[in-house]
Amino acid sequence: MTRTIVFCVSEMAPDLVERWKDDLPTFSNLSKKGVCGHTEYDVPYYLTPQMWATINTGVRPGTHGLFDYRQRNEDGEFHETKGGDVLGDMWWSALVNAGRRVGVVNLPLTYPPDHNASFMISGQDAPGSHPSIMRPEKLYRDITGAFGRYHLKDMFPGGQDRSQYALILNREMSRQAEVFDWITREQDWDCLVLYTSGVAMAQHYYWSDMASGEEGSDHSDVVKQNLVAADRMLSGVIKAAGDEPINVVVMSECGAGPLATGVNLNAALHDAGFLAYHGQADSVRVKGRLAERKVLSTIRSAAQRYLPKSLFYAANRSFLRKWILKRLATQGIDWSRTRAFHRGKGEGNIYLNIAGRDPEGIVLPEERDSLIKELTEMLMALRTPEGAAPVIAVHRREDLYSGPHIEAAPDLVIEWRDTAYMPTERDHENEPLFGERYREYMSWPTSGSHRPRGTFIAAGPDIARKSSIDPVSLVDLAPLWLSLNGVTPPENMEGSVRRDLFAPREEVAKT
Repeated sequence: MTRTIVFCVSEMAPDLVERWKDDLPTFSNLSKKGVCGHTEYDVPYYLTPQMWATINTGVRPGTHGLFDYRQRNEDGEFHETKGGDVLGDMWWSALVNAGRRVGVVNLPLTYPPDHNASFMISGQDAPGSHPSIMRPEKLYRDITGAFGRYHLKDMFPGGQDRSQYALILNREMSRQAEVFDWITREQDWDCLVLYTSGVAMAQHYYWSDMASGEEGSDHSDVVKQNLVAADRMLSGVIKAAGDEPINVVVMSECGAGPLATGVNLNAALHDAGFLAYHGQADSVRVKGRLAERKVLSTIRSAAQRYLPKSLFYAANRSFLRKWILKRLATQGIDWSRTRAFHRGKGEGNIYLNIAGRDPEGIVLPEERDSLIKELTEMLMALRTPEGAAPVIAVHRREDLYSGPHIEAAPDLVIEWRDTAYMPTERDHENEPLFGERYREYMSWPTSGSHRPRGTFIAAGPDIARKSSIDPVSLVDLAPLWLSLNGVTPPENMEGSVRRDLFAPREEVAKT
């Protein structure tokens, strides 16, 4: 059986891969030897937890139950999601059950690490560097013995300034390449899955620098540098795998493009009378609340920037962090007068404050349809200061999802024009409806947003050679990877095997 490497480059934009193909020899050579196209997701909600839960399970959100970084539980309370919240088996379990050795490294939604994998290093949902993020724990000792502290979250900006973060990305991509090489060379595997997020971070934070094209600018090449680093990373991994033929799949869950503007959805809901805050706009109470928010935000930003990374595991599991997050998200909202609100990190999620479902709900279940109609009319009528209409559709959750767990989904999902708008994470009550999009702990705004099409490249003895292919749905990736490893996908998987991506049997027999 031919071994397989799955190389996941988060949010890598296929148009940038094409633009810089001469500087990306590994991706380009694989494209020429196999197939090249793009991935796609059939829901206009391009958020990491939802997309990667779909990829990891081969089933859709209504079945796996994960929709956002923070989502509502059965009691109506919001919690941060992690791998343990995914309802269903991960695709690699079927490989292990069939006797294949599987290694999974840094993939989202893998904390706590799955005992079904031969070895695993948890991804971004893990709280920090700690023996508990790897299985077996001996792997943690081996890696930290060879490289020092494992850099789990160092790729994220964490309150750094713009110039410093560009240097951090460069350093962390190089360090990750060394660790990936070591894992590929030293561990036993039949299927190895590697995930890197440097390209996604560069696109989010330096897209406008790239687009401006200023020669000699300190940041205009940051996006390109990270794509080149990812290409070199894969080249090193392929060499570390040895001389035997292997199947290689390169993919991203979505693409990227320029951000038009940030949107403060709670401001829109407040202005239209759907959400209310305690106190009058200029009252002492409101001024005190804003001062408290500033203090809490400053504490969080300082912790992100100055707290030693070795303490992240304890800090991220602390009650204080959870309290601050909840306080910042709900502070000042008068639930007795609030019918709808935005929460989480969603691309455009709206929750209704339903009586009997939400802790302080006031909307009667029979009022749901009429409220959704009001909200839809308001959102469709939004206009930017330049007169653009940012919303092209407002979807009920039951129109996007089906399955036993759609109650965890937001009531409404906004579909943005060209996917070029994103809710701001600093939705303070005194901030404008439209403006620069700041992350919770950032000192400069993001300038890149998601796009529906991701990258898909594959080559190897079992892969067809085609100049063009149909889009590869995210839900079809797990069945593809299982089939590449000679395992029939379980019947409960909702994705399909893309037989058109496989080489004819007679060609495989010759290799």
